[in-house]
Amino acid sequence: MNCLRKIGFVLGRSAKLFSTSTQNPQKIAILGASGGIGQPLALLMKQSLFVSEIALYDIANAAGVAADLSHIETRAKVTGHTGPDNLKAALDGAKVVIIPAGVPRKPGMTRDDLFSMNASVVADLSRACGKYCSDAMICIITNPVNSTVPIAAEILKKEGVYNPRRLFGVTTLDITRSNTFIAEAKGLDVSKVSCPVIGGHSGNTIVPVLSQCTPSVNFAQKAREELVARIQNAGTEVVNAKAGAQVSGESYSLDFVRSSWRCLEEAECGEVEAKRGQPKPHSGGESGRVVEFGNADIYLSECTLVVAFRWLQMCPNVDELVVASSVVSLLGCVCLSGIDSASGLRFVAPKGSATLSMAYAGARFANSLLHAMKGHADIVECAFVECDVAETEFFASPVLLGSVGVAFAVDVTDRVRGLRLPNGVEKVFGAGKLNEYEIELVKKAMPELKKSIQKGKEFAAAY
Repeated sequence: MNCLRKIGFVLGRSAKLFSTSTQNPQKIAILGASGGIGQPLALLMKQSLFVSEIALYDIANAAGVAADLSHIETRAKVTGHTGPDNLKAALDGAKVVIIPAGVPRKPGMTRDDLFSMNASVVADLSRACGKYCSDAMICIITNPVNSTVPIAAEILKKEGVYNPRRLFGVTTLDITRSNTFIAEAKGLDVSKVSCPVIGGHSGNTIVPVLSQCTPSVNFAQKAREELVARIQNAGTEVVNAKAGAQVSGESYSLDFVRSSWRCLEEAECGEVEAKRGQPKPHSGGESGRVVEFGNADIYLSECTLVVAFRWLQMCPNVDELVVASSVVSLLGCVCLSGIDSASGLRFVAPKGSATLSMAYAGARFANSLLHAMKGHADIVECAFVECDVAETEFFASPVLLGSVGVAFAVDVTDRVRGLRLPNGVEKVFGAGKLNEYEIELVKKAMPELKKSIQKGKEFAAAY
């Protein structure tokens, strides 16, 4: 069964733009549109036949991205919306909201680091969706998806508008990677390869179901284990490759940030000085804490948002003066990858994560969803959605998309409901049983997956 319908993108003007299948296109909103994923994602969606308007929102530079995209000769209108005061306008009337906002992984970062940085971003944007476009399909790209989707669900519940059929964690990148790596290993045409991926969207929670790949493929045990490990760690592969051979996780001083964070919390005001290199925190007297950090000085004057300093430490090439009190959200501006909207100063952040492939995956999922919303049948994609599988509230599996969102998770909720691990997973979807190796992968994934889901729920409950 080819369980993944691939929706292509059409470039330029075409008679197909006026076909009956693309009448009444929809407004979509991209939240985090100026970032490394948001910009290429916006470019791809500008080419979609199913889109009438793209509202680009970010804390900085959304107008510039919108102006750039608006010169492309496809029919989707592009509007830019910068800052919280303009979020309502971006969301008003949107039928699909795609959220890549937040900070991507950098070398040396743990999932806990990523969670602490992105959880509040997703919570705030989800709350806005609940207020301004409560009937929209919401597609979460922001990592860690295993936690951010539960956060969004709980926030939408607080707003009284939660519909589990309209909330998706976008795991499509795991499928595109699986298809690509399998095709490379077997010398196949990648456009004809389709391998479902279930579980979650990080590390060992990613479970490629190689036994249900189309066309059928076989791997020796060692080769299979290496392939699965590569799929599970593909994000790290890209992060390290983009960072380059001369950059290590230690270069970003996360250990320093963790150890110094306690003392930096005490500095509610005054000047915080940082320099690139090996950092050594020391007392700065009445003006607050001062940190020596190599060469080029970095100053945060009157820093009332000390957490901004933590972010700044992850941008080791910053060498400009920043006055924190003049920025509405220095934290957000540093998150963005580099543009301080108040002063126009540019940060040079680490080279980042899988931005281009993630943008492609996000656009593919969004186009599949828009296609299904038009009433087209048999549109199936894998996504991290609420379902009752193996005692976990959320699980990534193939889902049949429809005009109301998730029509149903393919054979998961019908055939696996009530199953309990570790007694084994008999069936996850209609293509057949998991083999013993895949069952073990699911068992290993469940503790981490449950922990991540619970962490997201607890954060949202207290937010």
